[in-house]
Amino acid sequence: ENWLFDLGFAAGLDGNNQDLVARAGMSKLGPTFEVGPRFRWFIAKPAQGSLISLNVPLRGVIEINGGLKSRGVVLEPTLRYDNDHLFAGIGLVAQAGVLIGDQKINAHYYGVAPEFATSLRPTYAAKSGLMATKLSAVLYKEINPELSVAVFARWDGSGNAANAESPLHFKSSAVTFALGATYSSYKSRQMVKR
Repeated sequence: ENWLFDLGFAAGLDGNNQDLVARAGMSKLGPTFEVGPRFRWFIAKPAQGSLISLNVPLRGVIEINGGLKSRGVVLEPTLRYDNDHLFAGIGLVAQAGVLIGDQKINAHYYGVAPEFATSLRPTYAAKSGLMATKLSAVLYKEINPELSVAVFARWDGSGNAANAESPLHFKSSAVTFALGATYSSYKSRQMVKR
């Protein structure tokens, strides 16, 4: 099959210090959990060990903050390229996508109700639309059958976001780097082939 439906998950941490200062007097942002259906289309296999796919998850956002609260819906279409053998035993996963939110989730992060407005934080009615553009890449290498190492880089851009003019919108872009390792103490005798 060239496509499948399954469940997608995501999570987010609570607000950082910059958020806390800008949101002084407003409710604190709690961590979020997202779940919903995901459509995956396997577009092409340009070479052995490589795959181009489109992932389209639609997730409901639930905030964990003194209970569970529905905070809206996000859509995150992402084009993905996997190559198990890019060069010298190194694999690559590269992704490009957008995060689109309904009015409710955008209002949760970017809206300022009249009762919370100040001279530095004017009232702002958030709208639905683009929240961020995302580009990421992971290079990984299997050192031995049990141990793999990886390096990760991601760019998130929100300068063109629907709510970039909100007084609660701080940065137009952010870059993240990470290093990691995985160790498998047990593997199935029969491995699934991609």
